[in-house]
Amino acid sequence: MASGSRQTCPGRRRRPWQDPPGARRRDRPHLVGYLRQLEDRVTEAAPARARIGRVCVARSARSAGVASQLMQAAVASAGAREQVLDAQAHLEHWYARFGFTAASDVFLEGDIPHVTMVRPAPGIG
Repeated sequence: MASGSRQTCPGRRRRPWQDPPGARRRDRPHLVGYLRQLEDRVTEAAPARARIGRVCVARSARSAGVASQLMQAAVASAGAREQVLDAQAHLEHWYARFGFTAASDVFLEGDIPHVTMVRPAPGIG
């Protein structure tokens, strides 16, 4: 973690994506939270999965439930697909509130301990 409030991850750079729908509120015209959803490809060993690639909330909006709202929307949008994410290890219990369970040992990503977590498709597991 870099000094201040910003993380640095080797090999990553900022990308100029548009704000996702609902990311801006009228009382806060700037971006306060972001959740990136991706689709894992189908392989012979695994069906398509919904992947949560990044969840971040502006320091000024933390403890206001923004991340929880983003996660609830992501879980709802997964439909019948399994979901997977790589959580920072210290947030494992937070993601468990949304039905995710650890599926790997702790590993380093950008010098930050992470754990892969999975949420089964509805009706499975």
